[in-house]
Amino acid sequence: MENEDLSFEGKEIRATITIGGAVREENESVDKWIQRADEKLYIGKGKGRNKVEI
Repeated sequence: MENEDLSFEGKEIRATITIGGAVREENESVDKWIQRADEKLYIGKGKGRNKVEI
């Protein structure tokens, strides 16, 4: 994503993506599952740009 040429309303823009993911454990609530994925997202953000944490 970082290397893509993007423009919006005639202006060049830069974009990066950081993703946090988690595999749902058996009998785990959806809320807990999302919480774990969210925690991974913030770990990735803390490491910089263009990260995937699972």
